[in-house]
Amino acid sequence: MTIAAHIILSPKSDQNYLLDNIILWAKNFPEGHFILFADAISFAGALPAGNITPVLIKPAIKNNLSFYYWYNFKLPALLKRYDAHAFISESGAISFRTTVPQYLFLKESFFQSHDKNRYKKLLLKYFPRFAEKAATIFTTEKYITAALQKRFPQVTPPIFTPYHGLPEIYQPISWEEKEAVTAAFTSGNDYFVHYLSANTQHSVRMALKAFSIFKKWQKSSMKMVFLVDNVQSEGLVADIGSYKYRDEVLFIPAAAENRSPLLAAALAALYLPKYIKGENFGLNALQCNVPLIMPETEEAKMSFGNAALYAGSDETSIAEKMLLLYKDETLRKTLLESGNNLLLNYDLEKSASETWNIITNPKA
Repeated sequence: MTIAAHIILSPKSDQNYLLDNIILWAKNFPEGHFILFADAISFAGALPAGNITPVLIKPAIKNNLSFYYWYNFKLPALLKRYDAHAFISESGAISFRTTVPQYLFLKESFFQSHDKNRYKKLLLKYFPRFAEKAATIFTTEKYITAALQKRFPQVTPPIFTPYHGLPEIYQPISWEEKEAVTAAFTSGNDYFVHYLSANTQHSVRMALKAFSIFKKWQKSSMKMVFLVDNVQSEGLVADIGSYKYRDEVLFIPAAAENRSPLLAAALAALYLPKYIKGENFGLNALQCNVPLIMPETEEAKMSFGNAALYAGSDETSIAEKMLLLYKDETLRKTLLESGNNLLLNYDLEKSASETWNIITNPKA
């Protein structure tokens, strides 16, 4: 069986959920053949040899016109050339001009207001037609399914959520390892960790105010660590020099060697994004067995259920949740149990098996 896919690589992430599935399929089903269409083939060196063929899209898709043209004129010919039995798209689009069964693999909710997809207008215009032609729509998260159904209630093909795998770098650490991390970074003191990225930098000042309230309520040696990921932390808080607890706040780059240990050694994690993304720090915190504070939003609750504490959009509410996690060991254990149950969904082997069965047995 030959399966073709349009892979969209992100320069900001090493992980691609569809690619993860295909690599596992190629390993588990060596008799299959997998064609990967992409604007760049820099991933080729990491692909298993033999039954995966990367194909460079020429000319590269650069605008709405070339996007539409590739799907409806170039792609049908390519599917015929490679004798493809199925095609999977993670762009949100499929071809109107082929009879090959097609599947949509949605890892982000491009149809939501916050999305910056360069082809968003085209996708919104044609998505009901894409969906009508798709054999199945796969989503990597429940909140994506819910947002899709809300935005396009007329969508009728089966929608299936196989979830996705998680990066193995995030793991719990021993008590001795935690002591080593705190000794190296926080003078041996416990700390809260706040993930600082483009999607969370708006919440830095609020987190600092919450930390101030926490310190006022609870005299302790607790510190606040901002794990800085691809943003400029310098000047982010203009008046940090006058902040009362500035000596207890650290901004530490989220380098590969620091990222997991600094998260795993924290007492609790604050993840306060503008919106939930498929690749998110909240899941990584749960992987590291660290209790989690999230914003009280519909997306967050749908994604994390009982595995997080939810705070309102003000510093007092966040401080209350910080204090709860500081004082209540039973609560921390309960949250972590729920987190471990939630993580059972994020199993790459299970995800790959379920999607493979649907694509290879469409009438089953």
